[in-house]
Amino acid sequence: MKILLRFYLISTHIIYLLSMYVWLKVVFFAYFFISNTSNFEFVIGLIALPVFAYPFVTIFCSIYGWKNYMVKPISILFVNFIPMFWVIGYWIFWLLWSIR
Repeated sequence: MKILLRFYLISTHIIYLLSMYVWLKVVFFAYFFISNTSNFEFVIGLIALPVFAYPFVTIFCSIYGWKNYMVKPISILFVNFIPMFWVIGYWIFWLLWSIR
């Protein structure tokens, strides 16, 4: 169980590290989009907030996962999967955009 959990943590962290490159591209695009508007609207800020929160959520979940993987192994599976929602959301958006 410990070896499988370590493999799960390491493999998801590699996926999260690779997705940081994509995140940087999205952040620069979002920054240029927000800065080119005539006025910074509150709604645009709320839309961009989940994009900017990705690395903070990833770091928090990673630290929590490695700190508690011996104590709460089942809950770590779910906590460490939280940043995967950003990755899945990006790939769904990318697939829908490329089909168009």
